[in-house]
Amino acid sequence: MVLLAFDMDGTIFDSGGIISSAWQKAAADFRSKYNIELKIPSTEEIMTQIGYPADVIYGKFFPELSFKQQMEMSELSVMYLCDDIAGGGGFIYDGIPEVLKNLNISGVRMVIASNGSLSYLKTILKSKNLEHYFEDEIITIDNAAILNKNDIIKKYIEKYPDCGRYIMIGDRLSDLNAARTNGIYFIGCAFGHAGDEEFKDEKYIAHSADDLLKSIMKITEGMI
Repeated sequence: MVLLAFDMDGTIFDSGGIISSAWQKAAADFRSKYNIELKIPSTEEIMTQIGYPADVIYGKFFPELSFKQQMEMSELSVMYLCDDIAGGGGFIYDGIPEVLKNLNISGVRMVIASNGSLSYLKTILKSKNLEHYFEDEIITIDNAAILNKNDIIKKYIEKYPDCGRYIMIGDRLSDLNAARTNGIYFIGCAFGHAGDEEFKDEKYIAHSADDLLKSIMKITEGMI
């Protein structure tokens, strides 16, 4: 049995076209409540941080706010982002649905391993009709006992101990570190937000969905 742990942003889904609007709406709510004018970074600036935990992202862009206010800004942004996604916003990377379908037919277990909130992840899976490919439980940092992606992968390994091979698939250094910390395989998605700069020396790098499937098949040769 094989378990594939997929990151979401920059691996399956791209929110680049809608994220700035969600942040602008959240800032307007924030201004009305606190009379604080927030400078919203550009889409390009935001996307350089997507994939990191919310406390890191909002701490970087809004250091003038208290931690509680940063998390409130995060919750507002996610709320508006989910509304946009439910309305059809954002997109799944080319070829990814076909890859997931093929893997599902092969009997591979797949889970989501993301720093995103549970509501955000479930909204994407449901609105893009992908939820049936993945295991029902999504382990996230919404759980106070989960500090980072390293913990997420550890919990999945504990939950599925019968799997003979585990693979972390993502586009960020945090994904690579989670794989290394837990001693599992890693495939870097160079078609994601970070290119291949954060894992350019790794053995398995996918520049497309086809590359991703080929890397998975190579790592799991004879297992699926």
